[in-house]
Amino acid sequence: MIDTERKVHRHISAYSETTGVHLGIIELQSFDLVAFQAHFRVADQADPMYDCYRMAPEDLSFIRRYAQPTAVWDFAAFSYFVEATRLE
Repeated sequence: MIDTERKVHRHISAYSETTGVHLGIIELQSFDLVAFQAHFRVADQADPMYDCYRMAPEDLSFIRRYAQPTAVWDFAAFSYFVEATRLE
């Protein structure tokens, strides 16, 4: 999902639990900054969430509202992070 206001690409990155290698991204269909701040307990409402936020299986009910519906989740094999990549 391209956040044109903040000029970042918001997505979820998947990393191998074994090697730590970045394996790809899961696209977010939309991004509600206030909802994500609340869910990931970001206290500063001015924080645009440019950092990486590690996901846990408990986050799936929230994330599924925003992630592409075909995403497959395997927390035993992969680590997932909500990320923002700066657009040039």
